[in-house]
Amino acid sequence: MKWSLTISFNYDDTYNRQFESFDEAKETAYEWSNDNEGCPIYIWKLTTGNPIKWMEVSAWTILHST
Repeated sequence: MKWSLTISFNYDDTYNRQFESFDEAKETAYEWSNDNEGCPIYIWKLTTGNPIKWMEVSAWTILHST
């Protein structure tokens, strides 16, 4: 199963990062968010049809939740 990351609330077919595993996508999403001052990163589940928005990840939430 493939996963994709975008910085856009709507799926961007031309600018995304794809991963084979959810864990790898989630880890990279936190890193990408941290590199961009906590901006939200969206994890998408790729399907044979339209991608499904799975979750929003933000390093800001992680940094300020402790």
